[in-house]
Amino acid sequence: MGVALRLPLLLLLLPGAAYGAQPDSTVTQLSEVVVEANTGPAARITSGGNVKVSAESLRYGSRLMGEADLLVALKRVGGVSSVGDYGSGLVIQGNDPSQVIYLVDGAPVFFPYRFGGVFSTFNTSHFNSVNVMRYGRLAATPSRLGAVVNIAPRLDYFNPLSGSVNVGLLASTLTVRTGVKKRFALSASGRISYIDALYGRFLNNDVNANHYNFGDINLSAGWRIDSLNYLTAGYFFNSDKLHSGNNNYAMNTRLRWRNNVASLRWTHRGRRPAEITAYYSEFGSRLNVGFPQFDVTGRAGIASIGATGRIRLNGARGFKPGFTVGGEAAGYSITPLWAELHGEVRQPSAPARRTRPYEARVFADAEFMPSDVLTFSAGLSVSTFSFRYYAVDPRFSAELRAGDNCWNIGAGRYSQYLHLIGFSEIGLASNFWLGSGSDVTPQRSWDFSAGWSRPLMGGDLFLTASLYYKIVSSQSEYSGQVLDIIDADYDAAGHIFTADGYNTGLDIGIQKRFGRLTGSASYSFGRAMRHLPGSSERFHSLTDAGHQFKADAEFGINSHWSVSASFVYSSGRVYTPTRYLYIIANRLIAEYGARNSGRMPDYQRLDLSGTYRFRTGGRIPLNHTVNISLINAYGHRNVESQFFAIDGETMRYKLYRVSSLYRFLPSVSYSIDF
Repeated sequence: MGVALRLPLLLLLLPGAAYGAQPDSTVTQLSEVVVEANTGPAARITSGGNVKVSAESLRYGSRLMGEADLLVALKRVGGVSSVGDYGSGLVIQGNDPSQVIYLVDGAPVFFPYRFGGVFSTFNTSHFNSVNVMRYGRLAATPSRLGAVVNIAPRLDYFNPLSGSVNVGLLASTLTVRTGVKKRFALSASGRISYIDALYGRFLNNDVNANHYNFGDINLSAGWRIDSLNYLTAGYFFNSDKLHSGNNNYAMNTRLRWRNNVASLRWTHRGRRPAEITAYYSEFGSRLNVGFPQFDVTGRAGIASIGATGRIRLNGARGFKPGFTVGGEAAGYSITPLWAELHGEVRQPSAPARRTRPYEARVFADAEFMPSDVLTFSAGLSVSTFSFRYYAVDPRFSAELRAGDNCWNIGAGRYSQYLHLIGFSEIGLASNFWLGSGSDVTPQRSWDFSAGWSRPLMGGDLFLTASLYYKIVSSQSEYSGQVLDIIDADYDAAGHIFTADGYNTGLDIGIQKRFGRLTGSASYSFGRAMRHLPGSSERFHSLTDAGHQFKADAEFGINSHWSVSASFVYSSGRVYTPTRYLYIIANRLIAEYGARNSGRMPDYQRLDLSGTYRFRTGGRIPLNHTVNISLINAYGHRNVESQFFAIDGETMRYKLYRVSSLYRFLPSVSYSIDF
């Protein structure tokens, strides 16, 4: 039995602040051996340019506010970013975060984010790893333009009982795993926050009142029917509540959101491996804006019930192809944001415009291996959305291994029928989903990529380089404002405009995977340009990443001590600048520059961490781990937003820049495993 007890303590949260033995007839009693090893980089880049993050490796790196998070760790990978410290979602290869699909136990999660980008909704202790497929996505991958993030739960069939308790000043987590007769496994996790109870007095003052709390539940179960067949089930739920009040403007804003996801999967591992998954996934949000005379309540949501399956008919042998075929179907219930008015305002509200579209597709992939060093793959995905839109999307990839060098290329067309739009540039839950219709056409993308990788020094070093170019169309953006939803004839689709353009960039990286010193360094450049249909004037997309340099390292001083550091320097995000301000007839008139033609100051951050591990004996041997982290160690003021307001002293309009609260942010984590 192994039970882990973790007690992270947040010190400060203030704004500003032996293989193959010889046979022997002698019976020998072996004593327990503990092997202390550096786990290497948390995120590993594969030869094809994809990414795998191990949950176990995150235990020894820096922790934001005492928490190690799988999705936050992905932001340290070259070519992966988010919209600032508070940004929700991942920007990969210039794609919008809504174009990245997250699969948990095989089911899609529509909004796996928390406010402020501190944590994701996924409890790291519940999961085993995260795999990110961003290159060479063949026909079997879901209908999204961007990467596929597959999050695998941890099930232990052989251990009667194991688990962890994580108690922090922001949240507490409990995880329990059990195995029964090596055939059944169950894993359950829960997390609840109490930010208001401990930090309420720091978040509130005479002008502002802020409250935020969240909770989540993960359940996973497995049944080994026999050596070839497995049945697994999963359930995930989260609930978040955010409240912000401003006495100067007599306005209160409340935002609530939740995910509710369940799945059932059968897996066969015989000569013809097969997999069938059925799922239900729901996301809903509620936005309330209150004023003295009236209040507005906006609701939005999406629910999906679907199934997907695939079977590998045979393996590739020479020019005899190996085929994988399958299909998927899903029905949706989509409610775009709509409002109800209460109070003195007698204006009628716009009705809810619920739609119930459906999506279906079939796919086939073929793999050829004409030699031991050359592999070709080709696939075709044929899909429809409510039999109104259709897509025939071919895919192709090839890999050549010449000595230690591995070369790969890929090309393909991708279609996405769902759009996520709204008021927030950083991805708040007030954003809402829409299905393709008469006003919003499907998003399309032609992707082209090339990559190279090779190990050095016996595999201790691993070099990667990749290029990509995407031709994108029907990229949706929202032009409405918050209070537009109170109009009686409000229609969300009427406030959407679409743009075409391209994403292009390169990623170069090196990893040191073994030894006392491990780590990685990467340089990425990304450009995402758009233009309106019929116009030749181009502008930067909000997902335009610019330059990024990232480096992280971990050094094992001895069997007890290790230290780590993580550094990122990147271009600031784009915005539309205000060129001039006029006051005419007591009205403020603003004149803006070209769309997204300005950039905020460059972003930079250094995180430091130290880990001390020791072991105590007795009847129950204990493994202890103490982790100390410092986020933004030199306190750089990274700009999160900027705006014009009247200076109280000069009575002139002045540019104000709001810095991230993540400055000089230390935390301590203490773990006991037994």
